[in-house]
Amino acid sequence: MLQGLRARSILLSIVAFLILGSISLAFTYQLTRDLRLTFGEKYAIEHALRHSQRIADMLTLNIRLAEHATTSDTLHRWLSNESDETAKEESLKLLNDSLRMAKADSWFVAFSGSEHFYYEDLNRNYHAFQPLKKLSVSNTNDGWYYHTIRSEDTFNLNIDYDEAVKATKLWMNILVRNEQNTLGVTGFGIDLAQFIDAYVLTKTQGFQAIILNKQGVILGHPDFSKVTHNVHTSASNTWKTIWPYLDTKSQKELRRYMQDLPSHASDVFTCKLRYDGKEYTVALAYMPYVDWIGLSMVDVSTLLTLYDMRMAFTVLIVLGCLSAWIAYVLSQSYLLTPIRHLSSVVKAVCAGDYTQRAPLDKETDELSVLSRDVNAMIDMVQEAQSATIQRYRWLAENSHDVIWVMGVDGKFVYVSPSVKRLRGFSAEEVMEQSFEEVICEGSRQTVLHLMEMAIIEAVNGVILDAKTVLVEQPCKDGSTVWTEVNARLVVNQQDGSMQFIGITRDITERLAAEEEIKKLAFYDPLTHLANRRLFVDKLESGLVTCKKEHTFAGVIFLDLDDFKPLNDTYGHQAGDELLIEVARRLRETVRATDTVGRFGGDEFVILVTQLGFTREEASHTVTRIAHQIAAFIAQPYPLSSTVYTLSASIGVLLFNEGQNDAKTILDEADSVMYRAKDAGKACVIVQG
Repeated sequence: MLQGLRARSILLSIVAFLILGSISLAFTYQLTRDLRLTFGEKYAIEHALRHSQRIADMLTLNIRLAEHATTSDTLHRWLSNESDETAKEESLKLLNDSLRMAKADSWFVAFSGSEHFYYEDLNRNYHAFQPLKKLSVSNTNDGWYYHTIRSEDTFNLNIDYDEAVKATKLWMNILVRNEQNTLGVTGFGIDLAQFIDAYVLTKTQGFQAIILNKQGVILGHPDFSKVTHNVHTSASNTWKTIWPYLDTKSQKELRRYMQDLPSHASDVFTCKLRYDGKEYTVALAYMPYVDWIGLSMVDVSTLLTLYDMRMAFTVLIVLGCLSAWIAYVLSQSYLLTPIRHLSSVVKAVCAGDYTQRAPLDKETDELSVLSRDVNAMIDMVQEAQSATIQRYRWLAENSHDVIWVMGVDGKFVYVSPSVKRLRGFSAEEVMEQSFEEVICEGSRQTVLHLMEMAIIEAVNGVILDAKTVLVEQPCKDGSTVWTEVNARLVVNQQDGSMQFIGITRDITERLAAEEEIKKLAFYDPLTHLANRRLFVDKLESGLVTCKKEHTFAGVIFLDLDDFKPLNDTYGHQAGDELLIEVARRLRETVRATDTVGRFGGDEFVILVTQLGFTREEASHTVTRIAHQIAAFIAQPYPLSSTVYTLSASIGVLLFNEGQNDAKTILDEADSVMYRAKDAGKACVIVQG
C-alpha cells in the first residue's frame, strides 16, 4: 500500500489524467474537424456586418450633427459677419455642444470670404475665439476646402494632414449655404490613428479589415502607410489602391462584387481572394450613406488553428475540474481531515493564541512530520515574540525621545515614560488626556489634516509612508515646547483596524539655533538691519514689482560724516552705540514696506518702493524722505561717554522697470552718495 501524501496525490492525478485526457483529445479532434469547413466564412460575414455598421453609424452621426449645425441661424450670422462677437460666441457654444455628442475629437469652421480657419478639440486646447490659420490655394493640405466649395455633394470625406494642428485626421466636411451664397465649410475631425484603432485594427491573428471606396482606393488599413490621403484633390496615379496586392483572378472577382454591392446594399457578399500572397475568405459590406466598402478578410487556416487550441483548452479545463472533483472525493478521508486539523491550529496561532498545538501520532508520513514541524515553529515564534517585546519595551522606556501608539480617535494606547521629561506629565496622565490637551491650537489643524489624509490613503489601499511634522505641545507648568513628530498609520491586516505609531522629539534648542543662524545669514549682528545679501534679495523683488506695477522705486545710500573722529576719540564702544541709534532712527523714519540695511562701517542703505507712477511724483516723494532722514540723523546723540552730533552725505538713485540689475543700481547709488560727499557735508543729491 502506498504511503505519504505525495505518492497518493501523484497516483490519483495520473489515473484521472490518463482516462479523461484521452477522452478530451478524441472529442476535441472530432469537434474541430466538423467546424473547419464552415466557421471561417460565418465569422467573416458576422464581422463585416458589425464592422461596416459601426463605421456607418459613426460617420452618419457626425455628419448629421454637422448638417444640423449648418442650419443654425447663429452659425449663418457668424459666417456672414465674422466680426459679430455675439454670433461667434453662440456658434462656438453650438459647435462645442455638438462635438460632445459626436464621435469625433475636433470641429472646424472655414470662412468663405476671409478664408479663416477656426479649430477646437475636446479638451479646448486651441481657444477657438481666434482663427487658427488662413487657408491658401497654394497649400496642398488646404485643397479639401476648395474642393468642398466647388463640390455639388452635401458633404465630403477626406483624409489629410493639417500642419496647423500637426495631425492627420479623417475630416467630415459640410458645405454651409444660404439662399444666395456659399458661406463656408464646417464639420468634424477624428484622428486617423484613433479611427484606425477603433474601426479597422484588430488583434485577432489571421484576420484583417480594410476600408475602400468604389475605385478600390484604400481609406482604412492597419498599416497607416497604405492609407490614401487627399483622395479628392490628388492625382489618381498617386492613390494607394488594393489592386497591386491581388492577383489577376482576385482583381476581377473583387471588381465584379464591388459593382454589384450598391444595388444590394443590405447584403454581404463573400468570396475567395489571394491577397498579398495569402488565401483569404473575404466578406464585403457596403456603406451606402458614405459610399464606402468594408472588407473583412479571414485566413481560415490560422483562425481554425487558434479555434482548435481554444476548444482543446476549454475541454481540458472542464475535464481538469472533473479530475479535481474525483481526486477530492477519493482523497477526502486520506488527506483533508488531517489538513483541516492543522489549519485550525495555524489560524489560532495567527490570531495570537500560542497555546494551540497540532495533534501528533506515531505515523511517519509527510502530514505527521509537518505537524511536528509546525509545533516546533510555534514554540520558536512564541519565544522570539517574548524576547522582542522585552527588547522593545526596554528601548521605549529608556529612550530620550517619546515613543507612542495612538488610536484613530486621538486617544493614546501607549506612551513611553520619557514624556515626563518633555512635557512634565506622566505617561498615565497623558493617556488620560484628550487630543485637544495634547496639541496646542496652532498646530491642531495641521495634525488633524495629516491624520485624515493618512486614513483616506489607507482606505484606498495606498502604501503609507511616515510623515514628519513640527508640533507645539503644552507642558504641565503652563509653557509650551516645540517637538518634531515622526509618525505613520499602521493597518492590521487581520481585522483592518488602524493605529498611529510615532516618535516625538524635543527640538526647542534646534529651532533656536536655526533662528540664530538665519539672523547671522541675513542681518547685521550689531544693528540687526538687513545685510548686503538680504538687501540685494529685497532689491531684486523691488525690481519685479516695478515691472509688474509700472511704478518707481529708489535706493538711498548714506555715509555718516565725522564718524571716524568719534571712534578715534571715544573708542569703538561709543561708535557702536551711535550706529545702533542711527539704525533705530532710520527704521522710524521710513515706511513699514521699506527696507533698511547696513553694508558695514558707517554706510547705510534704504530701499523705498511704490513711489508713484510718474517720475516727477516719485522724485518729489523720495527727496522728501531723504531730507527727513538727513534731519533725523543730524540730531544730537546722547552716548554713554559724550553727546555727539554728526551729519550724513546722502545719494539717492531713482529707478523703474527700465533697470533690471540690482548690482548696477547699488553701484550707481553708491556713486551718487560719493558725489554728495564730495559736495560737502550734510548734502543730499537725487539722481534719476
